[in-house]
Amino acid sequence: EQDHNIYGGISWTDQEVTQLWYPNHGFGQQDGIMLGAYIFGGPAGAAFTSRTPQQRIDAAITQGSNVHPQMTTEATRGISVAWKKEPWTLGGWGTSTPSVLLTPDESIFFAGEHLSILQGWQEGAILSAYHAIDGIVSRDTP
Repeated sequence: EQDHNIYGGISWTDQEVTQLWYPNHGFGQQDGIMLGAYIFGGPAGAAFTSRTPQQRIDAAITQGSNVHPQMTTEATRGISVAWKKEPWTLGGWGTSTPSVLLTPDESIFFAGEHLSILQGWQEGAILSAYHAIDGIVSRDTP
């Protein structure tokens, strides 16, 4: 942080690592944390997922050093999670569009903030619930 006056935020790259994240806590301390690769699927996500955890860490440090050359000497350890390989998640998040998820599958309706224009907000969850309720009440049933 001191080398570049970065105190929280994100740097975007045109490399596989896609983003470098700077958590905004612990300002001015000797050691810190940097998220060295935050990847949103696509070819870069597939490439990273196919590697071992250590290969992903090494690639993140190598590519991150193109933005912050000191990463190769200052990074002391790393951890890597390929969310697609985690058996209970099989990915970091869904990528279907709200219009697809808002279409019921017979008697199954989905609701949640992720299905509204107010993603991440309680109001979005409420609006989505109203949409699902309206669909249930107005559907044709035998």
